[in-house]
Amino acid sequence: MTENQNINSLMLSQASQLGEDTFIRYDQNFTRNVFVYSECKGDKKLIEDIILYLSLSYQYNYFGYGIFDPAHFSEKTIHTLKYLQNKTKGEILQLEGYSPEKVKMVLDEEKKNPHMRIFKSNLENALYSIATYGITTVSGMEVWNVNSQGKRFNTKIKNMKIFDSFEIDYIKDRPGKDKIIYRYTLSEDFITNMSHYYTVVSLESKGKLRKTKGAGALYLRMAQLRSQEKAKGNNRITLDFTVCCNILGLNDGKYDKPNQKKRINAAFKKIKELSELNFDVDWTKSPNSNYKYVPLITFELTDEEQKIMRDPDALELFKKEAKSNIFKQIRIHEMVKMFKHVKPFDYYTDRRISLFTDWMNDNGQNLKEKQLAYDNSIFKTYGKLARWNDAAKAAFFRLIKERRTLDQIFEVPESCFKESYDFIDKIELKN
Repeated sequence: MTENQNINSLMLSQASQLGEDTFIRYDQNFTRNVFVYSECKGDKKLIEDIILYLSLSYQYNYFGYGIFDPAHFSEKTIHTLKYLQNKTKGEILQLEGYSPEKVKMVLDEEKKNPHMRIFKSNLENALYSIATYGITTVSGMEVWNVNSQGKRFNTKIKNMKIFDSFEIDYIKDRPGKDKIIYRYTLSEDFITNMSHYYTVVSLESKGKLRKTKGAGALYLRMAQLRSQEKAKGNNRITLDFTVCCNILGLNDGKYDKPNQKKRINAAFKKIKELSELNFDVDWTKSPNSNYKYVPLITFELTDEEQKIMRDPDALELFKKEAKSNIFKQIRIHEMVKMFKHVKPFDYYTDRRISLFTDWMNDNGQNLKEKQLAYDNSIFKTYGKLARWNDAAKAAFFRLIKERRTLDQIFEVPESCFKESYDFIDKIELKN
């Protein structure tokens, strides 16, 4: 596990005390390159919020399988249900390339055919973009990986696939009225990065900063760099003036440098006021410059962070606990992946949770495969297999029969599973 993951794990530990929806793991591809959504087709802000929502949902659903309910999404974001359901004013991506006459003909046909549906609302247009095109950027994206020698590396890809499967469904909401939901499974790349290649950010902070143009994106970039530098024992970051201007939309020729600096300072003030980031800003000179146009950010450290950075014993203990937490997350993912492989029909039924629990409890079912999944978890966490792994593995499967719930089986807090499964149960009961 990298030092960056150590810091992220510490932040998650602290965040868990602040509220379930406050902090989330967010793929570093979206914090390192805050312009990544600019190349998406459809409503870019809505697409970004959907990815944030999927990131939040995954933290309570290690199966990677979910139900996207527009009403629930609306509750968690600034988008009203009316806006989500309204017909898009832009191009209907499902009919991309069609002439206006053919678009009209298809939409008229849809009205006559109850079995035909075109994804034409603001929400469905954005979901169609994600499901069909994924997230594509010219600069490329990265996926965490590990080779057979245990060496970790990132694979460069042009396109990040988000969904492995995506389909629309209708459930009974009230007598005579159907409710539309969307069922999905997340891609392997998305799930992998959620365990290994992420930055901890506050969904609440991101939402509060929406009214200040570009401040939310600048916040994500600062959170990323803060995590990166703290992993090196440093609490300072230097931002590029031009990049700040690009993020805040100040490079359109309307502002001279002094005014750009003034507006950047205003954004910093908003971020400090509305987010969890606590920092001071000093402006310095770049080489060969007579003017101070380089923002130097100094973050305040919590007492726990200071202790870990100055006390070697505290750091080693924290690293051990952090690796253990990462291992538990990966073990869940590997076991579920193995269950999907050996019991595909069980995985894709509405009873997948209870069937998976029964499968885990029964050492008579696929024990060798489950042991392999356990070994894979150790290898992906520590980069090697050791003798102590055999004893820990034996103890895990010996005690498994006594553990009847997912949180007991995987030795994680119940909240890791509760919200998403309660929500899914409510949806399924209506059907």
